[in-house]
Amino acid sequence: MSNHSAIACVVTACGLNQELVNRFMVANRLYENGIELFVTTFKGDNISAPGATVTEIDRTDIFNIGYASNAGIRKATDCCDIVIKTDIDCILSPECLEQIESTEFRKGFCWRYWEVENEESIDKATLNPRTMGTVSLSASDWYNLSGYDERMEGYGFDDFDVCRRARLSGCMVPIQMDPKVYHISHDEKHNRSTINPLNRR
Repeated sequence: MSNHSAIACVVTACGLNQELVNRFMVANRLYENGIELFVTTFKGDNISAPGATVTEIDRTDIFNIGYASNAGIRKATDCCDIVIKTDIDCILSPECLEQIESTEFRKGFCWRYWEVENEESIDKATLNPRTMGTVSLSASDWYNLSGYDERMEGYGFDDFDVCRRARLSGCMVPIQMDPKVYHISHDEKHNRSTINPLNRR
């Protein structure tokens, strides 16, 4: 299935600033590990991500992270065998990047988050037993699931939902505490003005 890259990483940066995109790219060093980056932004955000495939979507009153993620996932599954979707405020440990390589048809992974203050405080990370937002599946499994459920507007439960549906379809998708995915803690959502959590219902 792969034409030029075996592994893709998909993130959304809709309504976010260039600094966050730069920080993600520097912290994760995806290209050094042979992983191609796909970034979804709003039209007019003017985000620069050298070497990445940037997909622009129309701005909406209520941010739909499922739709934004799927825009990148659709492009990634066209050229890659494995697709990992993560959040723009995450750092994937080298061990996590290695584990992603073992993703295959009907065998994927999702990861709990280890909270850190910044990139320099990784040695003080603490496990968040409730939060996850990083999922790795084969391109075929993403395709069979039609990606995220785009009826779920706003934030929350979208990753749990896609993992649940993957399991119902016959995939093994364990929730991993290790290897670690680090989440840079923040009290406020980066684009809180674009979301409405009540619409998770």
